Amino acid sequence: MELLPDTPLIRMMQHLSVDDLLACRLVSKRIGAAALHPDAWLHQRLGRSKIPGDANKCVCPVLRFAPHLDELGEFLTPRPAPCRLADFPVRCAVAELAVSVCEDADAAADTLELVRRQAALGRLRSLTVRLYGLAPGGAAVETVVSTPGLEHLDVGVHYTTGGRIVELPAMAAPALHTVRHFECNLSTKTEAFVNSILAEHATTLERVNLSDDHRDLLSLTSTAPLLAAMTHLRELECAALPGLRVLASCESLRVLRLTFCIDIRHKGVAEDAVELLRDAVQLREVTLSFKPDVGYHSSSGTCVGEFCLAAIPALASSRESRVEKLVVHNSVRSMFSNVDPRMARSFLRGLPQRRPRSALLQPLTMALPSLLALRHLSTDEDPDLLLAAVSPASAPALRSVGVILLDEVCAHAWLHGDTVQTVLDANPSLHIELSARTLCCSEPLRPSCERACALGCHQVLAELVEGDAQLVEDERRLDWHLGLFSHGPGECSHVHKTEGQRQRLWIHIP
Repeated sequence: MELLPDTPLIRMMQHLSVDDLLACRLVSKRIGAAALHPDAWLHQRLGRSKIPGDANKCVCPVLRFAPHLDELGEFLTPRPAPCRLADFPVRCAVAELAVSVCEDADAAADTLELVRRQAALGRLRSLTVRLYGLAPGGAAVETVVSTPGLEHLDVGVHYTTGGRIVELPAMAAPALHTVRHFECNLSTKTEAFVNSILAEHATTLERVNLSDDHRDLLSLTSTAPLLAAMTHLRELECAALPGLRVLASCESLRVLRLTFCIDIRHKGVAEDAVELLRDAVQLREVTLSFKPDVGYHSSSGTCVGEFCLAAIPALASSRESRVEKLVVHNSVRSMFSNVDPRMARSFLRGLPQRRPRSALLQPLTMALPSLLALRHLSTDEDPDLLLAAVSPASAPALRSVGVILLDEVCAHAWLHGDTVQTVLDANPSLHIELSARTLCCSEPLRPSCERACALGCHQVLAELVEGDAQLVEDERRLDWHLGLFSHGPGECSHVHKTEGQRQRLWIHIP
């Protein structure tokens, strides 16, 4: 070890965990010095997932000794007593910081002090702040807006037991115009803060996410004009807001993710959003979500949301649409595509598994011939009915379709069914991107499912299930993802990985 030069030693240390790097300080002076070299800490991240080994761990040693971290997450704070940030100097400069601010005054003050210390070190570029209950919103806003150099700002306000939630004031100090990506759950409680950020950073913001599950947005009439006034806004995610049609004049806007509430009280704002979709020919990617889903069944009857059905035809009405990617979410399950699978499973368990024919399917398929630039379509509508409408004549530019199978449908049996073979025969350049809860038939149907497989893919899928058996048992996996194609691998620019791919396994259907 003594003969090993410092450079390869430090490079080897880049593969160690944070705990192991700190432990190396105790080996020898030379090893300890190498362990604290900035290059040994390249790409180190800590605490952005609820890993038992990380959750609520005291990070004081990291803050005191580490030269820097790429990311320090919210699940490491608050620190356990008696540690207090004021008791020691902070050396570790973090590029991405995520913190949770609770109602406890001492813990909240300590957390905000951590943000101020990181701001003073000058490396902080991304800040995520989660405020729970009646956390000190004014102090949090003051800390946020006084942090220089931020490029990404994410502020979330959340209820606690009893319905307590903090109200965020407008910015108390002028901000430095550096923020390019801003996220906050827009509501009546956050409107003043959100609008002040949008106005202050109108010349720099490129991505804005104002998503929220609340429906008290009908009074928020001042936000849409602020969004329309932005000169570089390229990506927007929000609910249908009053006056949203003015965004059609935002020439830089390319990506729009829009959520409709089908409650009749929201008819006016939905019609505004439809006009936006009709006029904004500059859009390249559109995601439309409906809450609750169109055709939602309740104790008072069926809520169809007819006024929302015009959203998809509006995109195609001018025949000048340049939309290349269209995603349509119209079920509870699809809303959980980006959340913790265990939370999704607990919510979805017990819901009816049938898929009623949706009122959205007809306007979607009828709009396809007018969406001349559409290359990717993804939806949770019935895959058999949707794919039956896809052909080179109806969607000449379409190259991939994303579909979702119901829980009890065996993905292996479905991919060998008539629908897949028919659509791939008619569309040889098409890719089908499939999400399924059930990858292979279980006993007693598995033997017959195996014998029916002519491609030998059943064994591959069975091994994939067995390899992830622990994830399934722990309910940390929600869906498996498959890709189906019939053309030769060299006949398109897409990379079809047929093995060793956990994100999406591609299967060739001759």
